[in-house]
Amino acid sequence: MRKGFGKTNRISAPSEGLPKETLAQRTSFTSMQGQAEPSASESVVSEKQLSLQKKLRDQQAQKEALKEQERAIRMSIENDLERRIPKSGTFNLSRLYEYDLAIGAVVRNEARFLPEWLEYHSHLGVQKFFIFDNLSDDDTRTVLRPYVTEGLVEVFDWPMTFTDQPGYLSMQMGAYRRIVDMCADDVKWIGFIDLDEFIVPQEEDNLVEILADYEDVGGVSLNWMMFGTSEIEKLEDDQLVIESLKKRAPIDDAANHFVKTISRAERIRRCKDPHAMLYDIGYKQVNTRKMPMYSSMSSTVVDHRMRINHYWTRDESYFLDRKVQYVKERGDQLALAELERRHRDFNAVEDTAIQRFVTPVKEKLARRRATILENSKSEVLTSRL
Repeated sequence: MRKGFGKTNRISAPSEGLPKETLAQRTSFTSMQGQAEPSASESVVSEKQLSLQKKLRDQQAQKEALKEQERAIRMSIENDLERRIPKSGTFNLSRLYEYDLAIGAVVRNEARFLPEWLEYHSHLGVQKFFIFDNLSDDDTRTVLRPYVTEGLVEVFDWPMTFTDQPGYLSMQMGAYRRIVDMCADDVKWIGFIDLDEFIVPQEEDNLVEILADYEDVGGVSLNWMMFGTSEIEKLEDDQLVIESLKKRAPIDDAANHFVKTISRAERIRRCKDPHAMLYDIGYKQVNTRKMPMYSSMSSTVVDHRMRINHYWTRDESYFLDRKVQYVKERGDQLALAELERRHRDFNAVEDTAIQRFVTPVKEKLARRRATILENSKSEVLTSRL
């Protein structure tokens, strides 16, 4: 019986002797029979779990994407800083600006003097010039064209008329305000000077390097040194102003107390006058000895590190035709007396401090003329093809 029982047991085993597909079907059916139908609440929970899992996956993907963006931004910044930081490894904040030093000026019929003035200041480290052209009818635009093409100069029409000194100042200050608005984000230092003014470093050769010692101020004021005609009747076209006019007023002359200021562009709150600016709270105007300044004139004339050579009279012809004639038209006898004094006193002292820059400026002018000539020849050849 035990033997038969064992045999019967063996025959009744369901998995032997059946086709494979039948076994699979049978197994599947049996498995389904062993499970209970999911309730409605269980289905809802399952859907919520799937939704939560999908949400978590999406969040993870977003985090990974953000990390990738952060990595790309960080690499971009590091690459940018690597370009801006000198090889010595010291970080120079001035390199974060497009231009370390720019000059703004209003001009009218200054074509004769523009090349010398531009080449001189660019030699000293000025990287950009904003020129507002006030109704010039000479060759100003032609003279400026190669500098504009190079990107050194930007020229703007400024067709404002005036009949007196207050009107001139209004025209001038309007231009200065617009220059400040244009350069506040891209320019670190901005100076406002005229075409008869030349910034002169006393010993150093680069203005940007000097200004690095005044990082925490609003602006640095430079005293005028008033130059006369040096008894030169008329400057020839190939004569430089800085080479020819070597006589100036004594250092304590009243006119030398006026200043012009080089300012941190983003710290200027308001253009007060052509000589000085008002700054944001916490920043002040100082002289080159870092003493606070509170007006357009200094109590003492400071001839330290930097100054302004002001060739106010230029030559005798310019002095008589422009300065004297203007005062005569106004009928101001006191002003005429002051002109006579200036003509005398501004030729009292010989000063050759700027002469060391004559040769490099002449070389720059010669290269500029050669480039203009070469470009002109190329344009002619191109037009014939």
